[in-house]
Amino acid sequence: KEYKDKLNQLYRLIDDEKFDEAKEILSELTEKFGEHDTEIVRANMHLNLAEEDMNEIHQEG
Repeated sequence: KEYKDKLNQLYRLIDDEKFDEAKEILSELTEKFGEHDTEIVRANMHLNLAEEDMNEIHQEG
């Protein structure tokens, strides 16, 4: 339950572009469940893509 709640919170933070807070939660989850956990790998990719998109938007503007 806590795992799922943390993941939901993580995705909300990414959607809100609060990347630093998202990284903290991802770091917590990684410590508990390991970096090879499927959901953690997916969340990591999601965060990286969101950050890249944000950087591209700021560079263009």
